[in-house]
Amino acid sequence: GWGSLFLLAVGGALLLLIGPYGQLKRLLAATHALEQGQLQVRAPVERGALTEQVARALNGLAERVQRALGLQQELLQAVAHELRTPLARVRFLVDDLATSAVAGPSATGSTDATLAELEGELDAIDALLAEVLVVAEDTAQAEGAVGAVDLVALVGALVARAQVEGGPRVTLAAAGDVPAAAVHAGPVGRALRNLLANAVTHAEREVQVHLWHDTRRAEGAEDDASGGAGVVVCAVDDDGPGIPATQRASVLQPFIRLDEATAGLGLGLTIAHRAAARYGAGLHIEDAPLGGARVVSRWPACQPGS
Repeated sequence: GWGSLFLLAVGGALLLLIGPYGQLKRLLAATHALEQGQLQVRAPVERGALTEQVARALNGLAERVQRALGLQQELLQAVAHELRTPLARVRFLVDDLATSAVAGPSATGSTDATLAELEGELDAIDALLAEVLVVAEDTAQAEGAVGAVDLVALVGALVARAQVEGGPRVTLAAAGDVPAAAVHAGPVGRALRNLLANAVTHAEREVQVHLWHDTRRAEGAEDDASGGAGVVVCAVDDDGPGIPATQRASVLQPFIRLDEATAGLGLGLTIAHRAAARYGAGLHIEDAPLGGARVVSRWPACQPGS
């Protein structure tokens, strides 16, 4: 009778609710684990479930936070190691100044030389801290919403500024219709400027920058900003000595320089590499057609019409 129909209806409704309830319970468990700092935990992605999109978004957020914290820890360790040398030099020079003070006026010339050295070491520490602050600023900016950035215009402006009298010839070639990139303008602009500056430093006569649209999805495209729109690829080529294949991974680490005589702290490639990694697209080094190094960075493209 009606009672049986009612019981069947209630039973059917309960069966329909059990699935979503279980999904929500599993999603909530993953959320609590992440809240407690277990950043390696991922929410179960159940295709077709009501929670699928929420789980993907939560996993993407957890991945970005875990990656950012890992990069910060690695950078802090590298900075601590890099600071040891100038700080040891400062300690030595301060001891030298104390000795000169005891010696009296006869040590004036030695004192002036020591003060000049001390100033140089303090400048080195100041430059190091300034670079670290830039990295921290980029990390903070990357936490906000991405925008549509015209990389053709951005790189074009960087190329124009990089062209200086007496320096290598710098050119830009964009293949076909290159869409805007779904990135943060500040960190990505700094990353590409670093790549271009690195190429200009090592080039003999020529630097070429190539931009094109690769419609294949980036690695980790489930979580990247492109959403399947592909990536904008930027290849920076130079005709310098190149980077040996055995050293291409190491030069992406903080404070690594192949040529110690070259100015800089060895953070330019590191900053660019980390900026690209933040979007799940990446950066790698290969041989350039010009004979030197080619540094290829990939940035998530905006969806058509966005």
